[in-house]
Amino acid sequence: MYTQDQLMNYYLNVKQGLPLEEAKAALSKAYVPNHKPMVSLDTWEIKDYILSPSVQTKAQQKDNKMCYECDDFEIEGKFDLAKVQYNRLADRLDKAYEDKSAELRRVFFLDDDKEPTSIEELIERLSKGKFTFDLKEWNRSYKKYGYSPMRCVTWRDPKNEPDQDGFDKAKEKLDAAFETAKDEITFTPSLDVLSKFQAKKFH
Repeated sequence: MYTQDQLMNYYLNVKQGLPLEEAKAALSKAYVPNHKPMVSLDTWEIKDYILSPSVQTKAQQKDNKMCYECDDFEIEGKFDLAKVQYNRLADRLDKAYEDKSAELRRVFFLDDDKEPTSIEELIERLSKGKFTFDLKEWNRSYKKYGYSPMRCVTWRDPKNEPDQDGFDKAKEKLDAAFETAKDEITFTPSLDVLSKFQAKKFH
């Protein structure tokens, strides 16, 4: 049993030429949340996705016809499969862009490291000097009021200086590639466009 979104991904994979067995294998490995309605692959149809509560955002009666106004499409008496496919692909492209933006921030050390999650990791990182200490702030206020010196610790390897210029240049390339990919899926929706964008490196 799967969610409507997972079955829609399966449908798009098959539609774009992925062998049926591979699509089913990918589906079988998908994470299944326990808080969403489950649907059987054997009985699922594309119209089930479009009319499902997880996709449908508003329903109203117009001229004795059912008219569904949704985030992904507008439908009156029939559904627009091409629009559903485009919006699904656009959502996945947006997610890929967000992931790559976060990756660039890590590569160019714009963000601090994550805090230690165990006492062993804490001791190791302190002993190896993989942190910075704000001595000025410590002497100015924290020491005076008896606060823990850990309040002045930032978890960042001092060797990893932030490279804002490098990030800006890489981000410019990423933004340009993202705009190109959006143009391509607008006129020729294809999972190939998404795959090529996901495979590109910008650093």
